Amino acid sequence: MSRHVVALAIDYKSFNDDGSLLHRGTMILSGWIIELVGRFYWVTAGHCFKELDAWIERGTVRVVSGGGFMDYFGNDAVHMHTYPFTYEPGCAWYLDKPELAIDFGLIPLDSLQSQCLLANGVVPISRNNWLHQPNLDFQFYRMLGFPEDSVREVARGDEIQVDVRATIVAVDRIEDSSDWFVGKLDPAVTLRTIKGMSGGPIYGFRHTDDGRLLYHVVALQSWWDPDSKIIRGCSVPMFAENCHAAIAEHRRAAMDRE
Repeated sequence: MSRHVVALAIDYKSFNDDGSLLHRGTMILSGWIIELVGRFYWVTAGHCFKELDAWIERGTVRVVSGGGFMDYFGNDAVHMHTYPFTYEPGCAWYLDKPELAIDFGLIPLDSLQSQCLLANGVVPISRNNWLHQPNLDFQFYRMLGFPEDSVREVARGDEIQVDVRATIVAVDRIEDSSDWFVGKLDPAVTLRTIKGMSGGPIYGFRHTDDGRLLYHVVALQSWWDPDSKIIRGCSVPMFAENCHAAIAEHRRAAMDRE
């Protein structure tokens, strides 16, 4: 399942109200790769971009060079180096509308970035993943991402490097009338917090008639209540199919203008 997961490392400086330096570190955002109308996008929770842009606009956070996409969590990864990418406001498109059960953001990737991800064993989630989900029955669910406790800053010589490990969490789905994917962390989960897993994929597993076990990305982790252990995820069939339709229509309109 980690073949689809890519973390975004954002190197930053944070500042006190008087402008003095408070901290220099690396922020890790959970995310994965989706293919929409033939193009790859890095996808995470929209509120992650919204919060980051607000911090940058206020001047409390400044992004510095050195971050990038961590694409080496799958079994077929060959290169264990971060693909350079520096986040800046405006490079992502996002929606954070909790009242509509929508919380996702996209960074479009160019052909070179996409080819590098493929060469390192990353597999994008395509339309086949979500198109028929409403007709499928899933037996159990798992969430994958990078909680705060899985991220460590390690001093190596004069440099501070970041060690990150993907973490899988069992989730029991709660059936209700909400448009959200609503679940509860399995009682056996011992993580102190799942903060940092926003944007990570929630997988649904199902058995086929011939006994095979298949999985689909059914939702994108949005938020959780630490007291009740309830989580909510943005439905992939809902947001991905709407994005697919919007992008396809935009391309058709562009071709008609030409």
